[in-house]
Amino acid sequence: MKITGRNLVVDDEPNATSAREKKVRDVMSRGVKTLGPCDTLFVAGERMTMEKVRHLPVVDQGRVVGVVAQRDLIQLGEASALGHASAGQKKVLRAIDVSAAMSEPPVTISPEATVHEAGAAMLEHEVGCLPVVEGGRLVGIVTQSDLRKSLVGSTGVATTRCGRPALPRAAFETRRRGAS
Repeated sequence: MKITGRNLVVDDEPNATSAREKKVRDVMSRGVKTLGPCDTLFVAGERMTMEKVRHLPVVDQGRVVGVVAQRDLIQLGEASALGHASAGQKKVLRAIDVSAAMSEPPVTISPEATVHEAGAAMLEHEVGCLPVVEGGRLVGIVTQSDLRKSLVGSTGVATTRCGRPALPRAAFETRRRGAS
């Protein structure tokens, strides 16, 4: 069977683990960068830029108390989340705590949940990530990107309609930078 879309074709692998069987612990990111509730929006934007992430869990005394997404910062006019902020904006952002912008309570998931359950929770709660919590402690994060990668990894290799392997977006970005 072939699944097509956006000029990609994905071939099924006969022994692939399905999304209903694969566990969150198999696809989550570990070593998650976090914020504290008293960190500022400026720090959040800078950390997102440095770490190249769009979501940061907010942890207080070892417990996840919220999540700040790049989208939250942009909605608040936090231009440095996009790498653009005037000196005046940066001064204001240094005065606002993350706790004022974070989504709370956080929607979390267990590492033993399935990838299917994670996707369903993201859709139901309209969130782009789920902090992965075990025993009340943050052990990872699973994002929409992780789920997309898991889907391609579990169903086969993405190829173009011409049958060649699909290149990751980063390959095109490198070519653009080199051509400039």
